[in-house]
Amino acid sequence: MPVANAPRRVYIPRDVLARGRYANVPPGPPARSGGKPACARVERVWLEVAARGPSMKYIAPSLIVLLSSGTAWAAQFSDPGPVEQEITAQAKSFNGVAFPDEPDGQAAFVRFVQTARTLALTAPGHAALRAKLAGFEANPNIGPHSAGITREELAPLLRAYIRLRYHDDAAWSLSRLVKFRTYKGEVPNRENPEFAEASKFLSELSARLKLKFKDLEGNFFEISLAGGEPPLGIVGHVDVVPAEAEGWKYPPFDGTIAEGFVWGRGSADDKGAVISAIYGLAALREARVRLRNRIVILIGTAEESTWEDVDYLFRRYSPPPLNVIVDAEFPVVYGEKGVMGVRVSTAVKEAERVGAAWEVAGVSGGVQATIVPDRAEVRLKSVQKGREAALKEVAELARRFGETHKKSRVSISVGAENIEVRFGGVAAHSMDPGLGHNAIADMVEFVTGLLGVPAGGRGCMMRFLREHIGFKTDGAGLGVNRRHPLLGATTVNLGTWSETNGSATAAINIRFPVGLGLDDIKSAVERRIKKFNERTGCALSSTARGMPPILADVNSDLVRTLVYSFNSSTGIAAEPVTTGGTSYAKVFPNAVAFGPLMPGQEKLDHAANERFPTDQLTRNAGIFATAMLLLAGQP
Repeated sequence: MPVANAPRRVYIPRDVLARGRYANVPPGPPARSGGKPACARVERVWLEVAARGPSMKYIAPSLIVLLSSGTAWAAQFSDPGPVEQEITAQAKSFNGVAFPDEPDGQAAFVRFVQTARTLALTAPGHAALRAKLAGFEANPNIGPHSAGITREELAPLLRAYIRLRYHDDAAWSLSRLVKFRTYKGEVPNRENPEFAEASKFLSELSARLKLKFKDLEGNFFEISLAGGEPPLGIVGHVDVVPAEAEGWKYPPFDGTIAEGFVWGRGSADDKGAVISAIYGLAALREARVRLRNRIVILIGTAEESTWEDVDYLFRRYSPPPLNVIVDAEFPVVYGEKGVMGVRVSTAVKEAERVGAAWEVAGVSGGVQATIVPDRAEVRLKSVQKGREAALKEVAELARRFGETHKKSRVSISVGAENIEVRFGGVAAHSMDPGLGHNAIADMVEFVTGLLGVPAGGRGCMMRFLREHIGFKTDGAGLGVNRRHPLLGATTVNLGTWSETNGSATAAINIRFPVGLGLDDIKSAVERRIKKFNERTGCALSSTARGMPPILADVNSDLVRTLVYSFNSSTGIAAEPVTTGGTSYAKVFPNAVAFGPLMPGQEKLDHAANERFPTDQLTRNAGIFATAMLLLAGQP
């Protein structure tokens, strides 16, 4: 994989993008994907990758299109049948077999195959498969491929093996990984000792599973299994958003295993997926699968913050030319909204008058722009009344506010000089802000609606936020509301309010569909700030940066193969979906997101009580192993 001074990105000229299949964007809802992908199409993914090299993601304004052969299916994978179900149904028959505790994984798989052949796959319909398995048992070093076992026959065996052998191990591994507080602090993540401890744990886990581990200077962690070139990339991340203990059933960094879940920040986004991918890759090694393409699990460290990990990787190495991003939902996410971070700033004084009776001495709220804020505070000081009278008045205002804002939670505490009014919201991922309740919006409404608009910068900021965002999440107040038939509508999250060195900054996270560009959003916000400043005499300013939305060709070889991998593993006839989230699929070549959430599964990313089902860890590992087998295994 390492290539010194590899180019970070290759841009395809617009005239090329406009021609032929480079402009092959699905014009409407995706075609049904219940059919199975053709072997020939899967092979063509790599043929075209080899022909064109690593720069296969065509980057255009607001759009990325994956390659597609554009031809009809030539052949189909055969139906693997109910092999996995029959093995797992006979799981009790495996109790006396030591393969789950066998330290040698390859010996464990042989023992599993022998047990499956003699105790579970006894129906007449499995006679041909039993004969192949017997040949593999007699000489396992030849591998299942040489024994005549096809990838389609091997996949359900791998899934059953993973679930029976690694159920407890996977849960324990995720619990350990959750304990590391791998969120952005004052220093770059690569210098944060918590990330160093996570790297050490992943290195030890890889060694135990006999996989190769490499730490890319704290930016990415690489876990790989040998095979041919070019490599297949499986990409996730180990960094998380911050979490405070309030509102959690179990502490967010304890990694508690309880009630059928691993609880903690990052369990669903994205440490659980990383653990599943590692055990899926380990199963391929233990089954002695012969890989046509080396498989590389790349684990990022700054996906939730600066993406400096990607900057490093693309500057120093050549990324895999084909990538599966395990950081969204099944069966495949073929489209992602764009994301824009806007920071609105203004100068503030230490204390600013609110009418004749009060001063605002400080405001804060939220922990990160990608989280709906579940807390906000405003520090008030009475300039007319004594402490007891002022406290009584604030308590009455809080009571009145609660009567008209039923979702709001207001509490009051008294400091040496100030009265602090705290607002409690409901945290949620900024891609679905409607699932949360915004505590900063509560604070702004309380101050401006009941006390009055503060003089100075805080008042300017509050007026702008109340007029242009408030409790609404559609972006209409900023002029960026759009809807796309595949990607849905714009969403806006007022994520943080911070104050430092005489300046107040509000961070706003905007998710937007095709039809809006980065410059469109930046210009729309700047126009509204300019008009607001001209009308009010305020001096707000803004900065913005982001990434455009992406849409992959839903009929591409990669998308179809991943849909088949999921559907054949679960029995669910699922269709590709789009999301408001952002993943590494935006920057890695030929990439779409694949798991770890099941269709319809509750989304707890960035929320309190984030958790991941223990049973789903090995189920996902089997799904990932199936995809890796089909994409990189010898046909």
